Amino acid sequence: MIPVIMTEATIYAPNPHLKIAVERANIKNKTIVLGDEYNKDCGARHYHLSDYSKKADEFTLLYKHLNFNPEAIEILCYRRWFIIHEFMEANDIEVCFHCDTDVLVFVDVNDEYYRFKDFEISLNGRTSGHTGYFTRKGLKNLCDFIFEVYKERGFWFELLETRFELSKKYGVQKGVCDMTLLGIYADHNHSKVGEMLQVGDYDYPFFDHHLRCEGEHFQMVNGVKDIRYSTEEGMPWCARHDGRDTPFASIHFQGTLMKPYMKEVHEGVSKT
Repeated sequence: MIPVIMTEATIYAPNPHLKIAVERANIKNKTIVLGDEYNKDCGARHYHLSDYSKKADEFTLLYKHLNFNPEAIEILCYRRWFIIHEFMEANDIEVCFHCDTDVLVFVDVNDEYYRFKDFEISLNGRTSGHTGYFTRKGLKNLCDFIFEVYKERGFWFELLETRFELSKKYGVQKGVCDMTLLGIYADHNHSKVGEMLQVGDYDYPFFDHHLRCEGEHFQMVNGVKDIRYSTEEGMPWCARHDGRDTPFASIHFQGTLMKPYMKEVHEGVSKT
């Protein structure tokens, strides 16, 4: 069985959306949270981050902050990949489905894996791991790549530094984050990295990039996908521009303004 894995480290205050994400994922999946003492009652199988953070701690010593966001937030985005891999190794898990805690998952991730089984990892939009399948081997290769970039301080690292310096010079908010490294890795490992965001595919449930993304040919209302709830499969759906309906495998509530809608959508789908 492929588990759904989420990571959650408390920084400023407990995450009020974690329980909603877990409750939804639990309906059709085995859900695991790698967290801390502040979220151990989240409703999932809970394991402590610190028990699987040996390599993540080593990476933290190498990390250089090249981002406009707080360092405490950005370093966690990197650390999670090392922690998940170490957890998979310790528990003999060959494949997992990772999702962020601002994502609602409406499908049994085991049922959808056949679409991505030929890849070591699958990312959303080639740069984001907010929903994705990760084999243990693939995640190790990704973690090794990230670790070496920061350890060797060679071509890729100098490119990241240059990107950040140019961003500061021209006032562009384009800092370096884990998505930057995921994108580089995907660009140079085409045969190993699958794509979760299959925009033109009408025949399968859709793994959402995020609710406000306008480039996916869905009908929008006030800049947000026009999500509807009535579906026999227990999934929300949204109409394309041509009127055809597409069920959603997951929805990503990216951004502060979108997260309050998680509860509304979760409860709306549950009532149908």
